[in-house]
This record gives sequence, C-alpha cells and structure tokens, in this order.
Amino acid sequence: MKKYIIIFWIIWLGLVFLGPYTISKTITVSPLNFLQRVSGVFIFTLLFIQIILGAYMKKLTSKFGNWISKVHAVQGPIIYLLAIIHPFFLLIFNYKLFHTIDPFYIYTQACLLCKTNLELFYTFGRLALWFLIIGVFAANWKKLHFINYVVFFLVAVHAWFVGSDFHLSPLKYVFWLSIAIVFLTATRKVLLRKEKE
Repeated sequence: MKKYIIIFWIIWLGLVFLGPYTISKTITVSPLNFLQRVSGVFIFTLLFIQIILGAYMKKLTSKFGNWISKVHAVQGPIIYLLAIIHPFFLLIFNYKLFHTIDPFYIYTQACLLCKTNLELFYTFGRLALWFLIIGVFAANWKKLHFINYVVFFLVAVHAWFVGSDFHLSPLKYVFWLSIAIVFLTATRKVLLRKEKE
C-alpha cells in the first residue's frame, strides 16, 4: 500500500509543479504577474486531477485506499479558492495600470460578440468561474458533477488563448494530454450512462 501512496504523490507533485517549473524558465514581469500565471496553471492542473479522481473514484479507492477520496475532498475548495484569487490578480494589475478598481468587469462582464478576441477568451474564464460556483453551491451537487467537465474545457480555452504558459514545453504536452484524457473520460461516462438507459 505504501508503494501506491508514494507513486500517487510523485505523479501528483510532478503534475502540480510542472507549471511553476515551466513559468520559472521564462521572464516574469513582476511577482504579481508570476502569481497570476501560477494560479492559472494550478487551476487547470488541479481541475484535471480532480476530474480523474472523481471519474475513477471506486477503482482508485479499491486500489489505493479511502484516503484518495479525502484528497478529492480537499482539492475541491482549493480549486474554488484559486478560481476566485486568479482574476483578483488582474484586478490589482488594472488598478496599478489605470488607477481604477472594477470588480464587476473582472468577475461578471461577459460578452459573446466581444470587441476583441481577448475579451471573448476572458469571458470563457468568467463562465468557468460561474459554472464552478454553481457546482459548489448546488443543493444536489452530485447530479451537477458533469459541470466540472464544462468548467475544465472552458478553463482550457481561456488558458490557451489568454495565457502563454501552455504554449511552452514541457507544459504544453501535459496540457494537450490532459484535454485528451478528460475528453475520453467524458465520452466514456456518456456511453456508460446510455448503456444503463
């Protein structure tokens, strides 16, 4: 059992710290810029791990033990907190640049026919946050568990087109591999549900 625990944590740590490692190889403008980028990468990575743990919970707990479900339970609030904090760094950055505080723009201003492509991809990030909030505060969150998949793909689009870190090696390989795994996992879930019907 200890061997499996060590293997799990090696994979977990490897995935989580791949982002900061990739970012550390680039020039960061400021500590604020670094924190914004790292928090964004952490959201994507932890959300990927969360989806995989949730989708294969029965198999994983039978092989590794019930502590896997505790990891899943702890990661949820961390992801939610990071999703709140990540755009907050943009709020601070805008204040430093324009000397105005506009939390409504940061957290709620969405558009479909946006003035720029960047605004559209900011909207994907905002939608991801809204869906995450719905999933967290829903009375019957288990029935809305599929929202995590929607959040993941919205975060992926936002990350690819707003951020630059997912275009860098080795993070870009994990990015596309994660998308493929989550897509296949979601497809498997849909097919299993259809079989039950």
